[in-house]
Amino acid sequence: MNYRIGWPAWKIAARSGARMYFRVYVRKDDQSSTYWASSDDLDGLAVAGDTLDDVERAIEEVAPVLYKALLNDGSSGSGARAKVSFSVSLPCAA
Repeated sequence: MNYRIGWPAWKIAARSGARMYFRVYVRKDDQSSTYWASSDDLDGLAVAGDTLDDVERAIEEVAPVLYKALLNDGSSGSGARAKVSFSVSLPCAA
């Protein structure tokens, strides 16, 4: 079972062994040619890098620390390993 961080009762699901996931938004700054990423799901996640690989590595380093802090008791639930996969969403005109 996959459960998103931030959904109702996500901490209970995490402690019960559910596989947790979170969304990350990656943007490119065209002026500096760098990438930066943030997440509404994982409070405190804000990283930057020169390449997408740099951003991915930074997320994989930071996410477990933030995840454990959000659980509030040091319990790692089903594990605090971050696996990052990228998908593209195209902007739509409103």
